Amino acid sequence: MALDGIVLKNIIKELQETILYGKIDKIYQPEKDEIIINIYNKGNTHRLLISASNNNPRIHLTKHSKQNPANPPMFCMLLRKHLLGGIIQNIEQFQLDRVVFIDISSIDELGNTVIKRLIVEIMGKYSNIILIDKDTSKIIDSIKRVTSSMSRIREVLPGTLYFIPKQDDKINPLSVNKDQFINLVNKQDKNKKIHKFFYENYMGLSPLISKEICYLANIDIDRPIGALSEEEAKKLFEAFVEIIDKIKNENFIPTLIKKEYGKEYREFYSLNINQFGQDNKIHMESINQVLDEYYAFNDKQDRILQKSQSIRKLIQTRLEKSLN
Repeated sequence: MALDGIVLKNIIKELQETILYGKIDKIYQPEKDEIIINIYNKGNTHRLLISASNNNPRIHLTKHSKQNPANPPMFCMLLRKHLLGGIIQNIEQFQLDRVVFIDISSIDELGNTVIKRLIVEIMGKYSNIILIDKDTSKIIDSIKRVTSSMSRIREVLPGTLYFIPKQDDKINPLSVNKDQFINLVNKQDKNKKIHKFFYENYMGLSPLISKEICYLANIDIDRPIGALSEEEAKKLFEAFVEIIDKIKNENFIPTLIKKEYGKEYREFYSLNINQFGQDNKIHMESINQVLDEYYAFNDKQDRILQKSQSIRKLIQTRLEKSLN
């Protein structure tokens, strides 16, 4: 799975074209870590799925529906209170990172227009959906509360100030230049594998696109970076720039990549990935369509596995108690 900053940039572009200035009609929370927002815009209703699941965090439009709990969870009720009837005023990505800001204007209890910001952080097990007051940056609540005992770096609790997760001094690849690139290569641990250099130093890059850069430069991904010749480093930079230019120009090619056998999908991306060959690739018009198709199967399987593990653990616990 490669929902990195590049794929997210493609998603944001499509959301801006589809739901910007739309009205929030309904809000559901079918899973403990997932919300679905119905948005009415230009005569159509769109269903926006936002997930902070550990394994499949994401944001995209979906055509699939899920069964909702009989009693809406507290976070769902809070979102309804603050966002229902609101108008989406802005959708943006933080640099090329996996952080999305959705600004919604609504009317408060006193009849005043206020702006709330829904923040989506797509960061593996640290993923979250956070609602803040835009003017004060104070957190109203989040789908996952994070206390000081859970994280010494950043609390995510009602009333605390929101700030962007630590970037680890990663560079925005959209501002890459040759001198900076070569200097950065020379500073690396000489034994570091070449493909790791990209996603460890540049914001929003996944291992998949890092390997693709090596593939385009015809350089083995597992070679140590210290073994690069000056000419090979130049080729790597040129391949990197080729990818970045496509992103800057928004030359996206939403793609699903199927596994060699079976019906499952191996990967998805917003560019025409070459490292897997030309077979088993499906190009689509929309990256939202790509993600909806990919997760319709993969996320369902993951949820089934999680629930079966929970049931197995419960049964095991009760068996152990009965034997004692």
